[in-house]
Amino acid sequence: RKLEEVEEEAKKEEEEDLEVDSEQSTIPANLERLWSFSCDLTKGLNVSSLAWNKANPDLLAVGYGHFGFKEQKRGLACCWSIKNPMWPERTYQSPYGVTAVDFSIGSPNLLAVGYHNGTVAIYNVQNNSNLPVLDSSESPQKHLGPVWQLQWIEQDRGTTGDDKREILVSISADGRISKWVIRKGLDCHDLMRLRRMTASTSKKGAEKEKKGEALISRQAPGMCFAFHPKGPVYKIAWNPFCHDVFLSCSADWGVIIWQHENLKPFLSFYPTTYVVYDIAWSPKSSYIFAAANESRVEIWDLHIST
Repeated sequence: RKLEEVEEEAKKEEEEDLEVDSEQSTIPANLERLWSFSCDLTKGLNVSSLAWNKANPDLLAVGYGHFGFKEQKRGLACCWSIKNPMWPERTYQSPYGVTAVDFSIGSPNLLAVGYHNGTVAIYNVQNNSNLPVLDSSESPQKHLGPVWQLQWIEQDRGTTGDDKREILVSISADGRISKWVIRKGLDCHDLMRLRRMTASTSKKGAEKEKKGEALISRQAPGMCFAFHPKGPVYKIAWNPFCHDVFLSCSADWGVIIWQHENLKPFLSFYPTTYVVYDIAWSPKSSYIFAAANESRVEIWDLHIST
């Protein structure tokens, strides 16, 4: 009897454990609210953008404003510290809503802010001044619509960090993706212009549409962009003998052979861990090409070895 009682108690305990496990498995996942960044200045404003500082992970930049054109009243950019959720470390007020923010990589004290009226401004968060160090108000190429995204991009000039140059890239509702370079002021050049693509049944119809289309109607507003993490392509070279084959080299250390109608690489070469800056086919052989990085030149003969 004692053995039977012990076995029954053990069975009951197992059943209770199973019931507890089944109850726990049905409990929905939840997130515990630790703290929030809020003050009198931010009341009534929408949060439009966020960016963590690259050097100081305790510092968070937040952009505030209104998204609708008719709702524009005021804008605000704040630098919040995790150590003080009651009041921001820096505040930058504006009559226009803030639509984008991003901290510089090479100079983490520089904060780029994009506004609903198309202005791009750069603030030095190390200073107590609320005025921007630079802004695009004097630039003849400034955006004519809201700046929906800003991003600092490092461009490789060599293999060391000292050779990197940083540019600021913006995308706007005016259909332009622009790069901003800090020289004497903010100098702007367009990387790309976005245009609306209309589906046409014939070439003649497309020609008529182009002729009758107003310039402003062809612009397509841009909302966001992303750069490929492997870096830019530095050179493309067509094979002088096989006209549907070409070479490319890029910052991802690779040389790739492509065939014109194939989206996947035909052959890929990654001989070193250096950026490949230049390539050239031999004028006398369709198998031979040269590749150059910062420290050496390589000659490849595909007829012998890949």
